[in-house]
Amino acid sequence: MFTGIIEKKGILKNIRKKSKGKEIIVELKNSDLKEGDSVNIDGVCLTVEQKNKNFYKFYISEKTLKNTKFGKDLKIGQVLNVEEPLTLEKYVGGHLIQGHIDFFSKIKSIKKRGKEYEFEIELKKEFKPFIFKNASIAIDGISLTVQEIKSRSFIIMIIPYTFEKTNLKYKKVGDYVNVECDFIIKGVINFFKLKFD
Repeated sequence: MFTGIIEKKGILKNIRKKSKGKEIIVELKNSDLKEGDSVNIDGVCLTVEQKNKNFYKFYISEKTLKNTKFGKDLKIGQVLNVEEPLTLEKYVGGHLIQGHIDFFSKIKSIKKRGKEYEFEIELKKEFKPFIFKNASIAIDGISLTVQEIKSRSFIIMIIPYTFEKTNLKYKKVGDYVNVECDFIIKGVINFFKLKFD
């Protein structure tokens, strides 16, 4: 479980094909992570398989490659958002995030609005019931708030601090992002759907 408050940025240093999945090496400084720990990498919950100084090895399964942007957008040198797992002593500053991606999508537009940045992200219609104005949403593991819904996209606003502290500052139109809808909203909607179907 995570909170969507990005604590660190990692650098993807190596990618190796492993059976039907992929093995990646991420450089991450000033971290106390150890083998077996769960980590949020660009919104995806991965497990540390091996650690060597500041270098961490993760395995991405075939299913995860298919269901996340990692199957389309994984290149050496890219900056990754990193959040270590939630503990009982950790302040929950965002919203609760599982690290289970609902879908990946393209950035449709990026516009500067004063000091903020407006990101428009394509929306898959099957997930529209879970995404509405003022709902919480995680984009590449970042806890954000939906500002506006359009027929085929949604808008999020990025404050300067979040822009600088995450990998959003490196994003371009057409880039992919991982999207996780608020699991509480999903749970409530699914409960009523099952109850009244």
